[in-house]
Amino acid sequence: MFLKCNFNLPPLYMQDSAVMKEVWEGRVPVSFSVNPREIAYLLLAYHIFHWLLKRFTNILLPMQYPIGLLHDIYADDAVHPWNITVRVKDFPQEELLSCKSLNIVEAHFNHMLKQAGVVKHQGHIIEKMQKHEIKQLWNSFVNSRFDQFWAVNLKLMENSQLHPIKALPVRLYKNDHKFVQRLCPVTVSTEPVRPSTVLDLIHITNFVPENEIEKTKFICHGVVVPHDTQLIWLYINLSYPDNFLHIVVRSK
Repeated sequence: MFLKCNFNLPPLYMQDSAVMKEVWEGRVPVSFSVNPREIAYLLLAYHIFHWLLKRFTNILLPMQYPIGLLHDIYADDAVHPWNITVRVKDFPQEELLSCKSLNIVEAHFNHMLKQAGVVKHQGHIIEKMQKHEIKQLWNSFVNSRFDQFWAVNLKLMENSQLHPIKALPVRLYKNDHKFVQRLCPVTVSTEPVRPSTVLDLIHITNFVPENEIEKTKFICHGVVVPHDTQLIWLYINLSYPDNFLHIVVRSK
């Protein structure tokens, strides 16, 4: 079974700049505490990656994940700020990836970009990008420069006759940080077709039993996504800077 999208709908047509900017500027209110006497408050960009070891209600949080994704998986939307305890010793090497410096986080970010590029275009586009372009993606991401980021990232969203999107880089999560990532090929058509939706993705991946679908909600960047949302639109406008669309499935 294939996901469907119209060949004559390029990324520029599907882009909603207002939505993209609002997602980029989203923030998660977080309270970090090292011990009961030391508390620090921060507003973190929803898509930002973090590299401190954190624990939330006795759950270890993977440091290479975007903070917004972890918030979607674990946090109670009604409780803010999100309280996270920082552990400074006894790192659980067997459970989590150690991020001892920002360089490690950058390397992971670049790895995700390349992985997404292989899924979308079999690597043809990202492999031809120059080093300074990849560096611009990282620097603009870290410094929250929306326009600079998308000046390069738009190339990675190409969906043309020369470089059609062959599959979408999508990861699905439930109530933990383990994810399901299955190759979902995209078939393009010059004829009018009904574009595939989030619900189609759930059916294709068998991620949620049929009798439970109506009892679940799909969350991305803190937003509950309607089941009938076009998947290609969702990917172009709500994918994370790592070029993956991270969707959390939770009970209503």
